[in-house]
Amino acid sequence: MIRHAYVAFGTNEGDLKKNLSNTLMEFGEHGIHLLGIAQCCMSKPAEGVEGGTFMNTVFECGREMPVEKFFAILQRIEATLGSANKKNGGARVCDLDLLLWGNQFIVQSNLTVPHPRMLRRDFVLKPLCELIPDETMPGSTLTLREHLERCEEKYIIESDFSIET
Repeated sequence: MIRHAYVAFGTNEGDLKKNLSNTLMEFGEHGIHLLGIAQCCMSKPAEGVEGGTFMNTVFECGREMPVEKFFAILQRIEATLGSANKKNGGARVCDLDLLLWGNQFIVQSNLTVPHPRMLRRDFVLKPLCELIPDETMPGSTLTLREHLERCEEKYIIESDFSIET
């Protein structure tokens, strides 16, 4: 059973390592309890996004606040770090996607969880599998590892990209 929140992080503009470090500082300043961070991977931009290679990872976070507040904080962090108006194809300093909120299904006007495109993105599934490989995807009989093995779209250029933050 998935107990925590999982957030995908991506950046492909500016100093990628600094962007990750700044994002982690913002999580702390906003009271998001970070429980784990997967290894980073480098990937090609997906779905026509501008800019160069992305650095991606997944954060495992506590769920000490309502999902609406958590999601609003993620959006605030994106705005603070300069990516507020860069969705829909622009290069990003900080792109945060709420992937999972425990085993819950959430459908709101501005939020759908599980993230609707996560199973098509190896750059999301690979770091997520580092954290919870044998958990069953909500609404599926397959584990996240099995979803990664079946993922047909390949974006990862370099996996297990080690950085120091």
